[in-house]
Amino acid sequence: MPRVRIRTTNRGVPAELLERASKVVEEGRSIRSVAEEIHIPVATLTRYVKRKQELAELCCTFYIFFRKLAFELASFHGLSCPVEWANNGMAGESWFTNFMRRHQNLSVRRPQATSLTRSTSFNEKNVEIFNNLATVYRRYGFEAKDIWNVDETSLMTVQKPGLLVSTKGERRVSSGISAERGALITMALAGNALGNIIPSHFVFLRNKFLTHFIRGGSES
Repeated sequence: MPRVRIRTTNRGVPAELLERASKVVEEGRSIRSVAEEIHIPVATLTRYVKRKQELAELCCTFYIFFRKLAFELASFHGLSCPVEWANNGMAGESWFTNFMRRHQNLSVRRPQATSLTRSTSFNEKNVEIFNNLATVYRRYGFEAKDIWNVDETSLMTVQKPGLLVSTKGERRVSSGISAERGALITMALAGNALGNIIPSHFVFLRNKFLTHFIRGGSES
């Protein structure tokens, strides 16, 4: 028997039926009662209603911000605007609808969360380091074999236990692994632009190196 179930049919709940059911839910009825009445899975309808609500909240936030931005841009350039724009401090609803209709390549999407530090670090001043790097390459005539990239990762001396089969409701399932306490060991990998690599090397948390640290490791 295959591990992944292969679908033999394209059976699914039509989008029109889900939309009609979600409108009934919006009127105040419970999701379970609507699902039983229309004969669709409760989980499917719950997932559809939740996704629809999240998308509506996102569109509302983006929608208002974009209309305000359009009004500020028009005011900055001294363009004539309807009186309604000035009273509300944003462009009209019809303007946004027509704007999206004119630009078919645009769509409302959920943005990917990005760290503020990462966003602010990508600026003109920091990017200039690549110009300095290119100058160094030309000055010393570095070739592909001379350009190396080193990356590191951490490894645990005590491995994670494998999966076990236990009875349902069991809160704690333990497995003996090792008598020693776990410690992080740094493993570094290096490769150059030509494709050559250096065998992985380890950095141990000890002042004195002992041979049994690498017992069972590669000869190189």
